[in-house]
Amino acid sequence: MEVSTEEQIQVLTNLLWIDAEQICRLYRHRWPIEIVFRWIKDRMQLDRFISRDPTGVVRQTLTALIVWGLLAIFNEGGEQFSPKKLWRELQAAMHQALFDLGRRYQQSLDPPA
Repeated sequence: MEVSTEEQIQVLTNLLWIDAEQICRLYRHRWPIEIVFRWIKDRMQLDRFISRDPTGVVRQTLTALIVWGLLAIFNEGGEQFSPKKLWRELQAAMHQALFDLGRRYQQSLDPPA
């Protein structure tokens, strides 16, 4: 297949029904998509997609964008705050709340002294 610089490259593909020009267009259009996914992973600290289904990927991406936007609003004048840090703080708060609930329940079961 030929590139605009008159340089020839070889591409290994299993899309045997598509001609070389179409394959070049596919690769040319794929690059901006890869850049967007890299930005999503870097900016939103999204390590991997939970779903492989296109609908699931779209939902996870939209959710990440919403969370990122809310964090941007939340952090407008404060310290840097990341989704991972928020998640860790939410987990810690949840564990503390469950611990406190368990302690209060245990105290209610203990006979008065």
